[in-house]
Amino acid sequence: MRSLIEALLDAVAPRRCPGCSEVCAKNWCDACGEPEPLLAAGSVAGVPVVVAGVYAGALARAITRFKYEPRPELAAPLGRLLVDVAQNHVLPEDLVWAPVPLHFERLVERGFNQSALLARELALATRRPMHARLLCRQRDTGHQVELGRSERAANVRDAFQVRAPSSRAVALVDDVVTTGATAEACIEALRKKDVHVHAVFALARTVPGRGPSPRARERPAAER
Repeated sequence: MRSLIEALLDAVAPRRCPGCSEVCAKNWCDACGEPEPLLAAGSVAGVPVVVAGVYAGALARAITRFKYEPRPELAAPLGRLLVDVAQNHVLPEDLVWAPVPLHFERLVERGFNQSALLARELALATRRPMHARLLCRQRDTGHQVELGRSERAANVRDAFQVRAPSSRAVALVDDVVTTGATAEACIEALRKKDVHVHAVFALARTVPGRGPSPRARERPAAER
């Protein structure tokens, strides 16, 4: 039975679909449908990738709205997707969540780091800490969206620095994994400091031929 508090919250601020903002009683409205799951998301630099779904449909729209409208409040419903998949994995007791950082100029422009908001949701649900400043982005890597696989890798090479090496196992958190170039650059920086990277958690991963191409989508703001 739903609690009285939940009923009152729904009356004051009705639940809305993350994909289209329509009022709905469920997590996602019937028109948008549930995100398409992706059980085998592969790996990056030998580190498993865990995602909530394919970068397509309602999930792709929700991520775009989250980052570019911008809608930081969507961190809660989108974070729940990641929490659900995280709870199906065995997490080390000494795990720490580490969001992929934005460059300072991009952070000022957007007003928040979407990966840090997602990492916070994971930290609260799993009772494992988040280290928001474990990694920093030393330079602005510009718009990855227009670059191919090899160009992306070259663009982010040596772009990240470990501020305070952790003795704990680290799980990287990002919004979307495309080629994996950004995650790989983060993993490389952490490994140089002898930090063990347990996994990469992201809302979605692009799959060729399924869903919108990040290159083709309209970009209302800069894409990292």
